[in-house]
Amino acid sequence: MKNPHPFLCTALLATTLSLSAANRTWDGEAGDGDFSNALNWSGNVAPANNDYGDIAIFASADIGIVNVPASRSIKGISFTDAGWTLSGSAFSNLNSLSSTGAGINTMNTGLNVYSSGTSVAWSVSSGNTLALTAGFYQRNKNVNISGGGVLEIGAAITGFTGTIGSWGVYINDSTIVRFTTGTPYHSNSAGAVFINDASARIQILTSVAGAEGMLGGRIRDNTGLGLAVTDIGGGYVEISAIPEPSAFAFLAGAAALGLVTLRRSRKGKE
Repeated sequence: MKNPHPFLCTALLATTLSLSAANRTWDGEAGDGDFSNALNWSGNVAPANNDYGDIAIFASADIGIVNVPASRSIKGISFTDAGWTLSGSAFSNLNSLSSTGAGINTMNTGLNVYSSGTSVAWSVSSGNTLALTAGFYQRNKNVNISGGGVLEIGAAITGFTGTIGSWGVYINDSTIVRFTTGTPYHSNSAGAVFINDASARIQILTSVAGAEGMLGGRIRDNTGLGLAVTDIGGGYVEISAIPEPSAFAFLAGAAALGLVTLRRSRKGKE
């Protein structure tokens, strides 16, 4: 009997793995908080450690701390309520990430986004904060963020490939992306943060002058309105699209106090 065509074998393998992909819901029944322990998942099946498929769901039934003892390669993570903390190793090739509920979900784990397509879609719902406190590695792949909540990133994003602005984080609605560091991307990275919506906001732990220096480089305006840099206190500044003329009176008053800088920035590097 002849061997099957190699391309057919590959297609069948990919189809089989895709069909086996599933949503796996944490129930914590083992009581040890171990992500890799199958007894902590409904049906006693942990998310498969591969690039094809499973989504780990953390629902409100057993909110707590989950330890990730070794690097995991799964399709996505979904928090359906607030109060969760994931700690330990890292997640690779994480394509989907969502967080809901009134409060904070925290990932003290590494996070890598660098293959399987050109973009991923993440969501943080209004009233929710998703805090990514550990290293975030992004390479040649866009992250589209929406939902109206707060995505907090605790370290400058690393990665490489291409020129600055050839890929990055795109804010597509009223979501806030907050960097608890002085720059969104490490100097070795080609990433930039793009404001795609008039209600989108970026918050960075830097000065007004520091943020101004990033406009057109690490921070890009895709609204065509230009960008406003506002000192919001606590060491943070906020970058957002310049409001329509009806709001200029407010901004003029704030600018008189030295709190706001308006700058028309082009989409490219100035």
